[in-house]
Amino acid sequence: MHTSRSRVRVDIITVGKRLSYWRKLQGWTPVELAELTCHAQRSFGIACRPVTAAWIRMVERGAYGRLSSLSQTRLWALALALDIPVEFLAPQAHQSSSATAAWDANSLSSIITRYILNLSVWYQKSQGKEP
Repeated sequence: MHTSRSRVRVDIITVGKRLSYWRKLQGWTPVELAELTCHAQRSFGIACRPVTAAWIRMVERGAYGRLSSLSQTRLWALALALDIPVEFLAPQAHQSSSATAAWDANSLSSIITRYILNLSVWYQKSQGKEP
């Protein structure tokens, strides 16, 4: 899988608002989203530091204006967990870079499809429900 540690310049205020919107639309807490994102990272071998609830809250607050870039792989993992294209979180994240070129649209689409098929079962099991 992809192992680049590339970062993408983003408008952190916009990314934070979008992340908050998509998380609340799904009805998830930052803790639940962090668990699902970490599951996406492990399942698909996305090499980056784990996404924590504290990190999600920090980004949603706009990181107090102190961040100007985010890890490309963290954005991909969040998009997988939220079941949305990465451009919905950070339009700049999909612009051409060596990291993005490594993941063409077809391979990313197949990964997302596979993840969606497994996400529901994993989430139900994590809640103690039978799928």
